[in-house]
Parts: sequence; structure tokens; C-alpha cells
Amino acid sequence: MIEQFDKHGVAYSAVFDMEDAFRDIQYRAREAMVRVPDPDLGEAIVQNVVPKFSATPGSVDYLGQKWARTMRKFSAVSSAYRKNDLKN
Repeated sequence: MIEQFDKHGVAYSAVFDMEDAFRDIQYRAREAMVRVPDPDLGEAIVQNVVPKFSATPGSVDYLGQKWARTMRKFSAVSSAYRKNDLKN
């Protein structure tokens, strides 16, 4: 099929699965995926920050908070707002 596309000047691109992406030299050169430590998973490979600027490249430092911890924080903030609303 590629030969036919080339022969007729058709624009196309390869469709990668994750195995292809991990092996691709361009993905590696652009550091498109990074390893991130996680207390539960050990280490996870995730997409890096896009776009990557030279002066402020950004980083992926953790996978996110645990759901329960996030909900406790949200609940505490939400509860504080409700108490303040009742005082007014």
C-alpha cells in the first residue's frame, strides 16, 4: 500500500501502537515519554509535557494524588465554605 501511496503522491503517516512508539527514535529523541516513580505502581511510563519549550520545558513529577486524599481535601474545603455560608 505504501508503494501505491508514494506512486500517486498521497500524503500519509504511519499509525503507531505503543510498541512502535517505544521503539521509535523520534519519540526517544524528543523525550515524548518519561518514567515517573509512584509509591503504588513502582514506576510508570507516561506522556511527557507537550509542547516542550527550551526555556521552560516543564516536567511530570508525579502521577497525581490518591483519590481518597483528593476527596478529603475537597470535602474539607467544601465544608468550610458551607459553614461560612451559614454564618452570613
